Amino acid sequence: MPEPDKPNRTRRVFVQSAVAGLAAGRANPQTRETLAIFGGPPAVTFPAAKATAVVKWPRYGVDERNALNALLESNQWYAEIPLLEKELKDRLNVPYVKSHMNATSALMSMFFALRFEPGSEILAPSYTAWATTAPMHLFQYVPS
Repeated sequence: MPEPDKPNRTRRVFVQSAVAGLAAGRANPQTRETLAIFGGPPAVTFPAAKATAVVKWPRYGVDERNALNALLESNQWYAEIPLLEKELKDRLNVPYVKSHMNATSALMSMFFALRFEPGSEILAPSYTAWATTAPMHLFQYVPS
């Protein structure tokens, strides 16, 4: 016998109430809406002009195309890197900017700068690519 101040939370009570709820739903069917994909009204409306602007591709103009073509033809990739870093540093108003070829390289550079002691624990995502934690092992850090 359940105590008066505590609700009866047994599996039997749960199943009985679930069955009663399902039976009540069948006895009193609710109208269901049709999804937009099946001809119903769209749940979110978006003006056509804005939708066109959002999905416009490519998202560059003639100036960007000309700059990229000039870089490809000149083959002066490395000369552009310091210019990119300077522009980014000025734009972000930060003291240091370093461009990298990929995120693993960026993490390696960050660990050099931080100079943690070997054995330091570094937070890392539990589900990630191996390259996220690979630089940690080179410094004898412990991903956790």
